[in-house]
Amino acid sequence: MKPQASLQCWRLALSMDFQCLSALYHSSVLYRDMGDTESELEALALLHTALENPSEDDSCRKMSFPFRTELIVRSSVLSSFIHTPGSCEVKYLMARQCLQNRRTEQAVGHYLELIGALQDGSQPQGLCSSPAPLPRIPVIYLEASAALLENKRFSDAITVCLEVLNTLSHLTTGDISIDTIRNNHEKAESMSEQLNCVLWASSAHLLQGEALSMLGNHRESVADFTRCINLLTKFHCGNSGSVELTEYKVWGILKAAALLGRSHQFQQMGEDRTALMNAKLSLQVAPAFPGVTSCLLDALQRLGRKKEAACQWRTFQSNKEILHQQWEDIRGDLPLYLSIISRKEDSMDASLVKELEDYVQNEEKMMTTPSGTSVAMKT
Repeated sequence: MKPQASLQCWRLALSMDFQCLSALYHSSVLYRDMGDTESELEALALLHTALENPSEDDSCRKMSFPFRTELIVRSSVLSSFIHTPGSCEVKYLMARQCLQNRRTEQAVGHYLELIGALQDGSQPQGLCSSPAPLPRIPVIYLEASAALLENKRFSDAITVCLEVLNTLSHLTTGDISIDTIRNNHEKAESMSEQLNCVLWASSAHLLQGEALSMLGNHRESVADFTRCINLLTKFHCGNSGSVELTEYKVWGILKAAALLGRSHQFQQMGEDRTALMNAKLSLQVAPAFPGVTSCLLDALQRLGRKKEAACQWRTFQSNKEILHQQWEDIRGDLPLYLSIISRKEDSMDASLVKELEDYVQNEEKMMTTPSGTSVAMKT
């Protein structure tokens, strides 16, 4: 690959005709592949401006030359280099890239502008298929909610989640079977769509629960986490055995996150036994989920169950690398609107860690004789 040579060609195309918008778009794609986020966003911003405000020269050229290049070129390989996304699609690319790179304030602005444009019905219908089509509308709303949540605009995040839930309320009834999706082709499409709706609605409840917890509304937060879990019970694996569907992985993370969220809220309300039960269930669903071990250890410590906490600490320490790799594998399948979960650091209270380490060391010392020879070696 010669990315710099490709960029030079796109620049040459733009120097000959600034209305060659496909050159701007493909430059942004190349910058993304190169990891140059600043240049990618700059190219997308220029493209969006050009699409929103077409020049008079461009309008005249279209009137003079009705046979546009993209209508003449038939080869799919060549035509893919000519087509350009619409303005809403470019706005979405900007929003998504900002959210991925933790530019949350910029991401929020782009998402809200995009939602406003979609609500106004201003998305133009192109003659040719877009190289960067928009995702489903609930996905855009959920990503916007995640961006608002990261930007600490909790009330606005709740409002966006409610829009999703109100839209999907009549589409999440009935149970969903993986066996049916795999084996019954007649019902597979409708059931897959229902599965998407359930996952979107569950995600909206999860994000709403997170926002409520940040506002200090612990009871309401628990209620939303519980609604998330209840919706997920509609999903059944049947006799499929090991399920590799991406949706199933998302289902597991949603359930683990909701259980962990409930555990945190019960801790805040002083209900430590209930908090411990939820932390254990979360660990059972997704042992690699960030923060679950920390929450479990904290709950055990609060209840004075230090020996059990030390046992869990040993298990975590011995499997730390494996769990990290498992989470990295799962995180790659998560949708962007759950990025706020994948960004949670599994940080533990330093004093709790020190206390557990001292407890484990003392236990190990007690397993040895005063001379330092282990009991096992003496026997």
